Amino acid sequence: MRYSPRKPDICVIDQRIRRMSKVIRVELPSPVLSVINRPSTISQQLLKALDRVTEIGHGTVLIHGEEDLALIPLVLRLPTRSIACYGDPFGNALVAVIVTDVVKRAFGRALNKMVRVKMS
Repeated sequence: MRYSPRKPDICVIDQRIRRMSKVIRVELPSPVLSVINRPSTISQQLLKALDRVTEIGHGTVLIHGEEDLALIPLVLRLPTRSIACYGDPFGNALVAVIVTDVVKRAFGRALNKMVRVKMS
């Protein structure tokens, strides 16, 4: 992202690589919405923030906790032909997902298989 001439419209970050803190030194799109999201969960706060940034078409969701599953609901909210990128778990690469109807159906099926838990 740092070396690309194209800046992202929407960022979802937790400022961690391999569960260790990492300072992000790039300009992030506004507004910046902070949410709490526990590991291996998709919180209501996260979903509301994703709704907001995808509705306005730009912004950053800064997650306090873990963003490991955030790609799934993000892709479901993005228009087709969008590109969603995320870092690999080792911090060595960027993975790009081209959002298509097929990808949305697959992500939707994955989301539907997850267990819903009421968090306090």
